Amino acid sequence: PAEDPATVAQALGEDPGVEYAQVVHRRHALFVPNDPLYGTLQWNLPMINMEKAWDIQPQAGSSIIVAVLDTGVAYKNATLDVTLRSFTDDDGVRYPALGRQVIPYSAAPQLVASGQSSRIVAPHDFIWDDDTPVDLDGHGTHVAGTIGERTGNGVGVAGIAFNVKLMPVKVIDT
Repeated sequence: PAEDPATVAQALGEDPGVEYAQVVHRRHALFVPNDPLYGTLQWNLPMINMEKAWDIQPQAGSSIIVAVLDTGVAYKNATLDVTLRSFTDDDGVRYPALGRQVIPYSAAPQLVASGQSSRIVAPHDFIWDDDTPVDLDGHGTHVAGTIGERTGNGVGVAGIAFNVKLMPVKVIDT
């Protein structure tokens, strides 16, 4: 067991009584997420060797900041106080005004768990020019989840770089 497998295979290959000798490499992924939907919905991650990558860099870049330039990110709980005017959609259907509405807005718990608010860095909304890029479409939150969803906690799916800090930047109006 202490000998170099390649050296042993070469020595065995030189023995006239041995027809062929080759090292058998065994690889074992050390980190396979226990998130229940990882195996069924994220079949693509094992195909790109994410488990091997997680073994190489298990912390997945806790000092790295990833900016998500999209429709915003559901990174905090908020109450939206809005006035909804009438509008006509692309098919010509007219919708009536709803007036003043108070809408509860929840953070995506798999992105920002309680006590992880420091995970969000310098959020900005370039559409409304403020520091609250809430995601009213869901696309930016989905992208942020693919990048950095909490992983290995037995909930939902896995994020690729699950320890990075996220910078929500709203650049797409929805």
